[in-house]
Amino acid sequence: MSLTLGQWIGFLLCAFFAGYVQNITGFALSLLLLGLCQLFDIASITHVSNATAVLSVVNFVTVLKASPMHIERSVLRPTMGGMTIGVGAGALLLHWLSANAIGVLHLLLGATIVGCALTLMAGRQAGIATSSPVTHAAFGVTSGILGGLFSTAGPPLVYHFYRQPWPIATIRDTLLLMFGLSSSLRCVIMIATGAFDLQSVLMTAMAVPLIVAQSVWMRRRPPRWPVHQVRRLTAVLLCVSGGAILLRGLLGD
Repeated sequence: MSLTLGQWIGFLLCAFFAGYVQNITGFALSLLLLGLCQLFDIASITHVSNATAVLSVVNFVTVLKASPMHIERSVLRPTMGGMTIGVGAGALLLHWLSANAIGVLHLLLGATIVGCALTLMAGRQAGIATSSPVTHAAFGVTSGILGGLFSTAGPPLVYHFYRQPWPIATIRDTLLLMFGLSSSLRCVIMIATGAFDLQSVLMTAMAVPLIVAQSVWMRRRPPRWPVHQVRRLTAVLLCVSGGAILLRGLLGD
């Protein structure tokens, strides 16, 4: 079903706000955009997830061109291997839940958004040594499932990586690489299975120029909002939207 003019305006406003937060915190674009779109009943989970997957890839390519990246290469193979399995499983689960159990899908999305809010509020507690490859693979699978479902691989991997004894720049760049690769894989899967339909293409085409222009503008004129205040506001908004979506799932609407 195509969007009305009001829904298009609402989608672009939500995308603008989510992109603004992403450019300040480096996190939460996908879940914030998904949560707001579901809270205001703008578009389906599948369509918004498809658009945010492309936005994640565009964001990754933009940053990659802008400056060299600091990657923790020792964790790439186990983490990405787990994410590849998870993304495939999550995409299949999204297809089945969308057709058979939309209420369960809303419950999962609501819980994921609330989990993301808690991740934002948690402080960094770095460990002494890098976790084992098995642990990286396990978090990769978990993040991949969320990436396949909602194009939101963030919460588990963010929680895990910020507890590694690495420099902040390395953590952020390695996360960005993981999200870019997992989103690319998700796009391939959704296109190959026919789930990336015309509505998804139109939403992507509208959102990408807006987000890119916003990112360029904010790099030239960085906002003066303190990052911790933006993180706190984002956490509150995610809790509200996630709680509303959880209620919607419980009520079976």
